[in-house]
Amino acid sequence: MKLLFPVAVLIFGLAFVGCGGDDDNGPNGPGDNGDNRPVIAANTTAGTPDVTDPNHSVWNSVTTTSFEVNAGNSPPTALGVLTDSVKFQAVVASNRLFLRLRWQDDNHDIDAKQWTLDSVEIFRWNYDVSNEGEDQVYVTFEGDAEFGWDVWSWRSLTTAEGNFAEGMTWDGLSLATDSGVNTIATRNKPPLDETRPLFVHSDLGNWTGDILYSDDTVRANSHTQDQSWAKGNQVPGYYIKNDIITWLQSHPESRWDIDASYEYNSSTDTYTLVMACDLAGSSANDDLDLSSLDRVVMTIGILNDHTNLNIGGSNIRGFSEEFWLDLP
Repeated sequence: MKLLFPVAVLIFGLAFVGCGGDDDNGPNGPGDNGDNRPVIAANTTAGTPDVTDPNHSVWNSVTTTSFEVNAGNSPPTALGVLTDSVKFQAVVASNRLFLRLRWQDDNHDIDAKQWTLDSVEIFRWNYDVSNEGEDQVYVTFEGDAEFGWDVWSWRSLTTAEGNFAEGMTWDGLSLATDSGVNTIATRNKPPLDETRPLFVHSDLGNWTGDILYSDDTVRANSHTQDQSWAKGNQVPGYYIKNDIITWLQSHPESRWDIDASYEYNSSTDTYTLVMACDLAGSSANDDLDLSSLDRVVMTIGILNDHTNLNIGGSNIRGFSEEFWLDLP
């Protein structure tokens, strides 16, 4: 079998406690899959979750499985620190696969490459070059040797604010986006200029938000003398393109055919993420057709404050062991 990532030989346990919606189960035994990878069955009776509500009542009737996610299962460029565990639920309904993940993270990382006003007099900006990452999830499905692994890539800033996860493919060496030319988030800077933001919020220095949407922007260089500016004002390093999000709702692309919504609870430092995609995928040949399969091998990756899968960001990352998801 072709592996998604080069992995260290590592054996670790899975919690097995209780059953039911909010109870945590370890995966089932090896069953009849012919190997020792755990088996989880997607729920087919609970109903259809509302993908816009991470805490929809349907999930209360779906068994939860806890997986350890461990740095030893990830690419060798990241070593040492565990990311604890991820709670996993799966539902098949209305010809779609719905996944719900919950995990702990002590920071809600949505400020990648954030600009800070350093001088009001000369309107000079800077940003912390070490602050380039975001929280990420990689849900992977094993395809054949030609296809590679199908990947659902969710990121706390550059996909989340469009209510999508990004469809990708892993060929064993690199990640490639699925077909489609649009992006949800764009770096907030002029072309070939790393010294200042291109856009600011229309409220200028009075704005104190976290997410900058294109509908709310004005060009920064047209408002340099406004009296509302103060040293220390911050502007997001990315802006979210409302027009592209609206366009994709009626012009779907394989790259953006995975719906997603999430909640971050700062009181418990917990993410709750729901993703959903048609079992058959899109009409493009870069999606794995799950509707034709009885089961599929999966892994789950949780990355904390990262720039991409292999390099950069912190060294806190982890992947689950491989497991089987049984489909109806």
